[in-house]
Amino acid sequence: MLCSKRLFLGATLASVLGIFVQPTSTQAMGDKGEAPDLSQGTVLVAGATGQTGRRIIAQLKGTGFTVLAMTRNLTRAQELLGEDYNWIVADVTDEASLARAMDGVDLVISAIGSRKSDPTTSTETIDYGGNKNLVDAAKAAGIQHFVLMSSGGVTSGPEAFLNVNFNNLLIWKFKSEEYLRNSGLSYTVVRPGGLREIHDSGTGLLLTQGDLGLGGEITYEDIASVLIECLANPDARNKTFEVINFKTAKPDEWATQLRRLAAD
Repeated sequence: MLCSKRLFLGATLASVLGIFVQPTSTQAMGDKGEAPDLSQGTVLVAGATGQTGRRIIAQLKGTGFTVLAMTRNLTRAQELLGEDYNWIVADVTDEASLARAMDGVDLVISAIGSRKSDPTTSTETIDYGGNKNLVDAAKAAGIQHFVLMSSGGVTSGPEAFLNVNFNNLLIWKFKSEEYLRNSGLSYTVVRPGGLREIHDSGTGLLLTQGDLGLGGEITYEDIASVLIECLANPDARNKTFEVINFKTAKPDEWATQLRRLAAD
């Protein structure tokens, strides 16, 4: 399980999953001169109480980042995950609340998603509209980088299972991707495979592009780690890619794969 509390120094990050461990801030950014050093920035995590979001904020503890965990319902968030987080109350359907939430923020991770069981949300309102509002607020606030968790299969067509059974979920997720890509913000779009709890020891990661429909799964812990790594890694900037757990991945493959991915 990949859940290092020191993102840049955690040995488990490389040895267990084979993903790139970000160097310390001066090594990572200053030498290349390609991007500002964001490894000490303030991160707003939207969707912080979801299955992926709660892993993100937990893994961000003890890193150089200052973390703001966004929730619609403070009482529920504290009951669910405790008071040991810097909770900020905002709603992705409320543009004014998002503008307030972005104050002082450098980076955004969006791990929001609609729930079929929640009648107050819909795929259009949350998976597209909510992300659109986040992008608009981030742009207005001058955010340095925006990391969006989307989904594998977003280009698979209206007949896809998740479109037929979950109110065009993939179609709306793809629209949110396109909105971000066209926003002018620096961004990364990450498309995980099917999300699951259990991790197979020694399993690495496979990154692909083009939404090839390869299937596959990835654990919540691992996708959280990938999203975090994309915050300050210049090799992730302005790229869209899919990611799944892959048993034959070697310990150093993730960094090489990411560097070789084409920018959008």
